[in-house]
Amino acid sequence: MDPLNTQQFHELIREMAGAGKYIIMSSHQMSTVEAYCNEITMLHKGQALLQGNLKKIKAGYGHTRLVLGAPEEAYAMAEAAGLRTAEKSPGERVFDLPAQNADALCETLLRDILARGMMPEKFQLSEPSLHEIFIKIVGEEEGRQAA
Repeated sequence: MDPLNTQQFHELIREMAGAGKYIIMSSHQMSTVEAYCNEITMLHKGQALLQGNLKKIKAGYGHTRLVLGAPEEAYAMAEAAGLRTAEKSPGERVFDLPAQNADALCETLLRDILARGMMPEKFQLSEPSLHEIFIKIVGEEEGRQAA
């Protein structure tokens, strides 16, 4: 849909949900599911792999990425702290976070950046997208079936 119709569709869905109506959506576009759904059931080959509140599901995976918009020196500090660059774009980088102690590592990094007199334009921790969660779960499921 074009941007105007997308906005109108979004407003209609919110209006209906606000009126207490249930809306059932089926989509392979995980970003669309994230934009509109509170409760999900994730299916693969006809089997429910994951079910529940979307926010709780995503929170259960913890923070997996750091989006940092800062001077080059801050990127070097992140890499020196053990973070791996996942994406580069003008003015910011995305770093993959370790499974353990991600929040503590990011807090220390932010303190160190600020202590050097730098003020990041962006310092954003994010949970995995529903797309990433689906790929992870299906990959694990496929691995179990192959074994």
